[in-house]
Amino acid sequence: MSLADYLRGMEKEPTYLGDGVYATFDGYQVWVWTSNGIRESERIALEPEVLDALNRYDAQCRKRP
Repeated sequence: MSLADYLRGMEKEPTYLGDGVYATFDGYQVWVWTSNGIRESERIALEPEVLDALNRYDAQCRKRP
């Protein structure tokens, strides 16, 4: 991905997920961060493999009593 593509992806309006968590998608990875309305946390890039692992973890947690 070129730098221009990366910057275009990061300029998209973020999606609010709830609990102060926001996300954008740059065409390859999902970027997530938190904001309290004053400050934003560092952004975390979730590559497809990491996002898949997170989804598996979520499914595993939901199976627990």
